[in-house]
Amino acid sequence: MQLTVKQIFDMIDNGQLHYDQTTQREFIYNDEKITTDDGEMTRAGAVIRAILKLDIQLPAVYFWQNEDGSYNIHDGKQRILSLYSAFFPNKTGNPISTNLGYGALACPNSLNESDKNKILNYIFEVVVKKGSKELEETSFYEINTHSVNLTQYECLKGMFYGNFITTFEKYIISSTQKYNFLKKIGRGEQALEILKVILLRYKDFENPNIFNLLKLEIKKNRNNTFEPDLYNLNEIFELVSQFDNLFNGFKISKMLLVSKYIVEKNKSVQTNWDFNKIMNAFKKISKQNNDVQKWELGTFQKFIEEAVLNNNILDGRRFFNDDKLKSDLFIKQQHCCYPGCPENNFKKLELDHIIPWSKGGRTDESNAQLMCKSHNSSKKDQFIED
Repeated sequence: MQLTVKQIFDMIDNGQLHYDQTTQREFIYNDEKITTDDGEMTRAGAVIRAILKLDIQLPAVYFWQNEDGSYNIHDGKQRILSLYSAFFPNKTGNPISTNLGYGALACPNSLNESDKNKILNYIFEVVVKKGSKELEETSFYEINTHSVNLTQYECLKGMFYGNFITTFEKYIISSTQKYNFLKKIGRGEQALEILKVILLRYKDFENPNIFNLLKLEIKKNRNNTFEPDLYNLNEIFELVSQFDNLFNGFKISKMLLVSKYIVEKNKSVQTNWDFNKIMNAFKKISKQNNDVQKWELGTFQKFIEEAVLNNNILDGRRFFNDDKLKSDLFIKQQHCCYPGCPENNFKKLELDHIIPWSKGGRTDESNAQLMCKSHNSSKKDQFIED
């Protein structure tokens, strides 16, 4: 049968439809935030957006008919209560927010009458089942344990099936025989990381909508044959393999980014990069106490540039992570070391390199000073003159 959202609301308010029976979990679409093309919102808010902006027909919901003629929500509780909470947050205790592309909206007060009517008149397909309590519990278990959410890669493959994805997978499958770090496609988690790295620019990795950017790139290439040489993937994989041998547990996404940076720099006309010199620098710090796995891409870039251009092998430890050292320095120094800065709040002071790390300064007690966050950020890789 078909029911409007308004009819479902009335059934809840009249006690004809229950959502708190023992087979149902607690309401979860409350303050959990997700990022969409229109910005950040709660998961429940994304349901509102799907109806109002995207005009998407949500999947059918299941009701279970009880012996007294009332119904339990058998499947679809999150969808129904997302809408119910948008209109009656005080009844569920779940205030929600959405975003329709022109700013965040707190429901229900921010929704105009047209939007409210569109939601109330929205039609759900409703499947009704009935039977014993034992059958209801068995049915609920079967419905909720046999389904598995699609991964992002599986969604990409489903939306943008075509020559590009097919030939990309063939290349990855053949490469698994050569490189130990490569996994079979499976559900595609690693394949997704590879696609992100080869198709997007470095700065896009700071973008919260990176998956949406990736969708656009895949869509553009959908009918093309995947050409690994076009993305320097063979060279990138060779470097990743070396990193994988040097640093156990190194994240594949970071190894791919660093390797892509090295390969692309080497192909530029401005610099003659020496792969052996770079890898020798990494081999040296791999044998020392280091925090390489915590480095951002910018730190890797600085390390590589110094090794290539200035033949300066930087300290393997980029960051100070020593609370005792900070306390000992605070007793001696008392305030920010920047000339004229009076900041003496311990929590606002940071450990800083006297000789900048990028200039070869060590990350140890002999090269440490305290500086406030503001001056530490503005100092960057410069020396401070007393």
